[in-house]
Amino acid sequence: MIPRVGRSSGFSTGPSPSDKRVSASEHVARSSVKAPFSPRYLSLGSIFSRNKPSPSPSPLTVAHITSLESEANTNNHDVPKQLALFQALIQTDLKPGYELVTTRWERMCEFDSSSPLLKSDEAFQLYLTALLRLGNPSSIPAAVRRRDSLLVGTGATTIPSQTEGSQGASGRPVSKSQEIADSVLSAQALGSTGTPVPPGSDMAKLAAAIQAAGGSAAAPVQVSIVELILIIFAVLLENSGLMKAGPRQAEFVPSEGKTVTFSDVHGVDEVKDVSLFELSSRSPGTGKTLLARAVAGEAGVPFFFASGSDFEEMFVGVGAKRVRDLFAAARKKQPAIIFIDELDAVGGKRSSRDQQYMKQTLNQLLVEMDGFMQTEGIIVIAATNFPESLDSALIRPGRFDRTIAVPLPDIRGRVQILNHHMKGVTTSPDVDPTILARGTPGFSGADLQNMVNQAAIQASKERATEVTLKHFEWAKDRIVMGAERKSQYIDPKAKLATAFHETSQLPEDDQYSVSFKQYRAGIDVCLGGRVAEELTYGTENVSSGASSDLQKATGTATAMVKYWGFSDKIGRVYYGDRDNISPQRRIEIEDEIRKLIQDSEERVTKLLKEKQEELHRLAHALVEHETLDADEVRKVIKGEQIRNISEILQEELSQTTP
Repeated sequence: MIPRVGRSSGFSTGPSPSDKRVSASEHVARSSVKAPFSPRYLSLGSIFSRNKPSPSPSPLTVAHITSLESEANTNNHDVPKQLALFQALIQTDLKPGYELVTTRWERMCEFDSSSPLLKSDEAFQLYLTALLRLGNPSSIPAAVRRRDSLLVGTGATTIPSQTEGSQGASGRPVSKSQEIADSVLSAQALGSTGTPVPPGSDMAKLAAAIQAAGGSAAAPVQVSIVELILIIFAVLLENSGLMKAGPRQAEFVPSEGKTVTFSDVHGVDEVKDVSLFELSSRSPGTGKTLLARAVAGEAGVPFFFASGSDFEEMFVGVGAKRVRDLFAAARKKQPAIIFIDELDAVGGKRSSRDQQYMKQTLNQLLVEMDGFMQTEGIIVIAATNFPESLDSALIRPGRFDRTIAVPLPDIRGRVQILNHHMKGVTTSPDVDPTILARGTPGFSGADLQNMVNQAAIQASKERATEVTLKHFEWAKDRIVMGAERKSQYIDPKAKLATAFHETSQLPEDDQYSVSFKQYRAGIDVCLGGRVAEELTYGTENVSSGASSDLQKATGTATAMVKYWGFSDKIGRVYYGDRDNISPQRRIEIEDEIRKLIQDSEERVTKLLKEKQEELHRLAHALVEHETLDADEVRKVIKGEQIRNISEILQEELSQTTP
């Protein structure tokens, strides 16, 4: 298949004579398309085209065409002005001029069947001339049929359009559009410059012979030996991969950039051990690509990078070829490391419904990794977020025989990552990476790096001389909850009601297993805000702010009963969401969930009634300061004095003032 070519903007060299020819196979393939205006294709002559200096029209010509185009745009239904523009563009004898003619005629006539330009035979002749000079004679029959159908729809003609196979052979009268097309094609076939052919001349006899040979000038059936040779040669070039629609794909070369070693990888010390074929998996942003670069940096060998989506394109067979090119380039530079990111894009499980080219790419990857050609001196590392979607042949021993999970960092890993990214940032003495790590559970390495960058940017906006803990807290809140809405007005009463929800402290460490007592305490915390509102404002004045807390409490209670066996009545049984549960058992499960929440509500109500004074102290302190750390919360509960908000603001102003 000869690839399509898009239209260019600007003037360039017009088509060479070889560009105006078309092969018989190409003509048959295109004549079956029903679209009125078929897309532009590369001609066989373009294979032998030479790069020539691109001519450009003179400034006077450009100014003249610009003036004509302005008048034509202003008067869309003025046919003489449109014809003047078309003739000027044709006279430039440049490809952009022809393309502007075809584009303008198609746009004005296709989308506006009432346009008087559609009824102009001279305009249609110029349009066909432009198509022919662009090397697209196969588009002319479709254009003729489309114009005839549009004219019939407007009542401008009563002659039905004829197919090119029936014209001439049946002797039926042809439409005016077909006559114009025959005239344009005959002139081109005879090498005419557009002047009339004298009757009785040799040129006229040759034109008559062409039409008597079994077809018409619009659809000649004869194929010369030269055209047949060109067709065979083009097929050979296409199959050999020498003829491309665009620039040749660059050969795989080792990636360059900053050298990364294991000293730059933190939080996943257990994965710093590499085998021959390795697969890294787990959540995005955990450092899978960074780990692969560190392996290459430690070994001091070339590093070849490829993405799973880079192998496949619009051409069949390209994926398998690029896999071969990648491993061939690595063999030339061995010892080397190949890293394939997003492996699931090319290594997914095969199915009988898959396209053949998708299987070819995966099969080639399997052969390169463990086939007849040996890969000594080459380490292949891949990364994926969905290891369960990979084909079983890809993860068998001998290929990706080792899967390394790169999990989210724990608190010690987060401290190491924060220390690494904070090396180039000037921080205040109150910034403790351990405190920040405790407040960022579930953050990946990429999230922590983003938090440090956001904090530094915020400090720069405030013209601060150093990044403080306040900036890191702002960055963390922005990542977790989004941008702050400072323009929104919150009533003081609503702010005080919200403050009764917020009484928490940072976790001391990551929790890998949670006890029944801790789960029950978690439900108590979720219900604390709702109970505090009821005790303070009454049941009738409770707000909807506890919706997420109730959802979380219900989810925890459900998991305790169905998944973790924390109910004596239900027993140590696991009930999945899709398991068939009897109606009676389902009622018992719901009763146990409700009982856990009701017991928690009773405990929270009793505690808050006993600590009513401490609750009000903490709520008013939150309204005043908006943010309290664990030490300040303890002081407020004990009734001790903490810094006044005016003192804090004064201190911040003194730090930002140069």
